Amino acid sequence: VKNPDLIDRLPNIYIGNNFQLISLDVISFFTNIPIEEALVCIEHIWDDISHSCDVTKNEFMLAVRFVLRSTFFKFNNKIYEQTHGILMGSPLSPVVADIFLRDLEKKALNLLSYRPAFYFRYVDDVAMSLPEDEINNTLDIFNSFHPRIQFSVEIGVNNCLNFLDVTMIVVNNRIYCDWFHKKSFSGRYLNFHSQHPMNQKRRTIISLIDKAFLLSDPVFHKKNIEFIVDTLLRNSYPLITIFKVINQQVKYLIKKNKNNSSNQAKQDQDSGENASYFVLPFYSNISDKFNKITRNTNIKVAFFSENKLNIFIKTHKDPIPKLDNNNVVYGINCLNCEAMYIGQTKRKLKTRISEHRRNLNMKTKGQFVITDHCLDYNYAFDWDKIRIL
Repeated sequence: VKNPDLIDRLPNIYIGNNFQLISLDVISFFTNIPIEEALVCIEHIWDDISHSCDVTKNEFMLAVRFVLRSTFFKFNNKIYEQTHGILMGSPLSPVVADIFLRDLEKKALNLLSYRPAFYFRYVDDVAMSLPEDEINNTLDIFNSFHPRIQFSVEIGVNNCLNFLDVTMIVVNNRIYCDWFHKKSFSGRYLNFHSQHPMNQKRRTIISLIDKAFLLSDPVFHKKNIEFIVDTLLRNSYPLITIFKVINQQVKYLIKKNKNNSSNQAKQDQDSGENASYFVLPFYSNISDKFNKITRNTNIKVAFFSENKLNIFIKTHKDPIPKLDNNNVVYGINCLNCEAMYIGQTKRKLKTRISEHRRNLNMKTKGQFVITDHCLDYNYAFDWDKIRIL
């Protein structure tokens, strides 16, 4: 379940007087998933998988097992193997994790002696409402399937529980929702004076308005709008811009709620069906003028900022040595003239460089331009300062 689905379902749920809101969370989920048990869960749903799979069951399971067992990683220039769980960051891991947890929760729910008022899960976070005296027993059931898969529990306080971006509040046996901000919320958004297109700044305001209205009950709208205005002012947005965009977006949301959503989606799809899209770097004044030129054409232009966080914030991953890179275009300068040899290779760069140097030592002409240049003029290339272009 995601935020919109949660908001749609909660108002129709009745919460009994002795029921409590709780959330369950798997402790270190990905790195504790037992691979063999996960493979069994995948086999159980083979009938569903086979409709969109061209290989046999045995071939498919062999491939999945190989990928899940390939848990090698590099740290401080040493190769390690992860002995438990599945790899974080692997495209296959979220799919396998969901299949495994769907199987586990199905077994757990079948063992409960009661029927929860509701049960929602997003990845490994679960929210449910259950009799207050069944909390400990329910936690024991969920923790009983595998010693490495253990859930922690958070019990709602004052009939309130935070789940995803929503605070669920029980009043008179009904659930009301409000927009939730984590304790780590900094209030920092794209600053109005930053070097970004105006459209991206407008989208910042629009996204906040959508959350304020779509994730909360109408009784909380006024409070959330005031919060948005205060937050945007602290990010240097002019008051006139804030109210202009808020007014436009609120009108749009009201109109969208009245209109048929499927017709609206079809219109949006038709409007951009034959458009050509281009992505360009953003430069103030220049990009705005270019945007005006293409506005009445069938060309859609999106801009990006060249100042990205990864320029200023470096990850802690071990850098790949230059010569171990593959799929690169590289350049080597001549030490005796201004010539530069430019080549490309799909293999590791060190393999390609070894070929160059071997051909040069063997004085093999006609295979590489770099070899011919050295032999024809008795020149040498700077092998110690190879550049990846």
